[in-house]
Amino acid sequence: MNEQLKAIVRSLRKVLRRMREVEPQLVELIVRSVRESNGVDREMMLESLRSNERPGALRFPFTNMIVEYLLQELEEPYSHIADMVQLINGLVLEFSQICKKARIMIEETWE
Repeated sequence: MNEQLKAIVRSLRKVLRRMREVEPQLVELIVRSVRESNGVDREMMLESLRSNERPGALRFPFTNMIVEYLLQELEEPYSHIADMVQLINGLVLEFSQICKKARIMIEETWE
């Protein structure tokens, strides 16, 4: 199981690194989607972006759930679990930053 957990950590690192590399493209994709939507959908999309800017709202329920599962089911050393939680938090934080940048870009050009 230890090798399986290490593989998951490697995969998460790769995803986080890639998210950081393509952040400008992700922001532009979100901005374009919101701009091309109609008024009601646009407001809902902006509200969704606002809520996703707050990583604390996403971070704690998911990481607590994951840590609890890993501690009970995988019986892995805590250091591996801490690594995974740190990576997951990094992913959530990066996602929130992408949403924030997209929302700001949209609101700056809102007409």
